[in-house]
Amino acid sequence: MLTVNAFSHNSTIADDEPAWSTVDKTRLPREAFADHGTPGEKSTWKYPHHWIKDGGNEDKNGVYTTGTMYLHVGGWQAAINAAHGARSGQRASQSVIHHLEGHRGAINRYRESKALSSLDTPRCWASHMGLWCIEPLWMQQAVTAIQSGLWMVQSEPQARVRQQERDYELYESVAVIPMHGPMMKAYSKFGGVSTVETRRMIRQAVRDPEVKTILLHIDSPGGHVAGTQELADEIYRTRSSGKQIVAHVDDLCASAAYWAASQTERITANPTAEIGSIGTIAVLKDTSQSMDRQGIQVHVISTGPFKGVGVDGMPISAEALDYLRQRVEDLNEHFVASVMRGREKSHDQLTTWTDGRMHIAKQAKNMGFLDEIMSLEEALDQAAFHPIYRASKASVPRATQSLKVRALQAFRQRQGV
Repeated sequence: MLTVNAFSHNSTIADDEPAWSTVDKTRLPREAFADHGTPGEKSTWKYPHHWIKDGGNEDKNGVYTTGTMYLHVGGWQAAINAAHGARSGQRASQSVIHHLEGHRGAINRYRESKALSSLDTPRCWASHMGLWCIEPLWMQQAVTAIQSGLWMVQSEPQARVRQQERDYELYESVAVIPMHGPMMKAYSKFGGVSTVETRRMIRQAVRDPEVKTILLHIDSPGGHVAGTQELADEIYRTRSSGKQIVAHVDDLCASAAYWAASQTERITANPTAEIGSIGTIAVLKDTSQSMDRQGIQVHVISTGPFKGVGVDGMPISAEALDYLRQRVEDLNEHFVASVMRGREKSHDQLTTWTDGRMHIAKQAKNMGFLDEIMSLEEALDQAAFHPIYRASKASVPRATQSLKVRALQAFRQRQGV
């Protein structure tokens, strides 16, 4: 901790730091500032990553001369992302990047200490490790938001508290099971969908005598490979249970989310929904040259040439890339096979589906990804009839329709949609 009377390089982090979004960055340098620049020349203060606690006694440049200066974790991540051109596409000068990198050790130590202080950390980590079937742009933006401190970590895993008879919403005879956010086997501190919990809710709905139809309400970019095949199989088995299982997409159904949705008997989507991104992805960073520039040598002692693939600082060989590529392709075969089964398509018919592209609802319908385009209200209304969509709204008395409208409005309020 330093008394703010000069812009010294300081890496102390406060345990009670405020959210970066609440720190005043509009009149730099004040509560938030960068210590790489010239005081008074505000154009040089482009990468704020410090904040001042209990600041006071401003000088002629508007700078606090008393108070305690701290490094801000979220501010530092936002600054280094900006310096590398994550938003503008323009990199900062090497001196600015070098300065920001000087804080990385303190940031990493702080993050590690915070992570280890949580009893839920091992389960949360396990949910994120491994290969993913997820829309890449969504994933990139999500990681940036988490690193920048804009995506808040929950104090407890988002496990559903079982206080009621049912763990799903019941609209008339329709069990509505939400699949909102990234999919993982267990719940994550960052929210999302647990495939294990979703399977449990499906089984509960199958046993529920009041349920005729199960509707998966999907708004998801996809997620972790682990657990998705089991969820897909659970959904497909439900088709022979005597109860309908359908899916409705609100805005997004990508990759692993479509892996699951394709196993239902029918898929509907709102007009602006995006569907697709069929494929599996893995990312490796070769940081060996960066380590060399810092004078760091990394040695991996292992029992096989592929045992250390992906270790930070080790060069990634062509053979290692081929090995990882084969893993990705092997897992993707399960994805494609499930889609072929669920949508009753041949491998050749899926050629235009499996290139990783996203498709707007109208195009997706024309290609066969989904069956109809409609609102959630229409999907719920139709799903309440058995068998699938046999009756129409026209056959329902006006008084009954009025009750349905009110029930739908109440349902949407409870769902937050």
